[in-house]
Amino acid sequence: MARSFTRDRRGFTLVEVIVALGLLLFAVLAMASTSARFMGTIARDNSSIRGVELADNRIAQVRLDPAYDSLAARYQGTELDPSGYTGFTRTTKIVSQGGGATPAYTTVTVTVTGPAMEGAVSRTTTVGAP
Repeated sequence: MARSFTRDRRGFTLVEVIVALGLLLFAVLAMASTSARFMGTIARDNSSIRGVELADNRIAQVRLDPAYDSLAARYQGTELDPSGYTGFTRTTKIVSQGGGATPAYTTVTVTVTGPAMEGAVSRTTTVGAP
């Protein structure tokens, strides 16, 4: 008498479970890689934003200073960790041009470098004699 084995198929086979775990592992690793790249991009962008802020703040200080004749003496030079931004360097270059005792205009260039920045941020403006 031949017995026929009928099997109720409930659940998953070992092969199906291993394949599903492999696909899940692949998806999790892909998401982790994307998240790491995204976080690196955010860090670089935040550093660039801080650099632009530092440069713009220095330009605003120079433009609002009423002592036009002594701008270079007060602002020109390099600052380490300006305004509490650790790791940043802000360099201000002031070139006065034209005129006699009081220059007709002054060119102000501010360059900021910092950690995680891809390049330096530079801003230039021209300030005229009052």
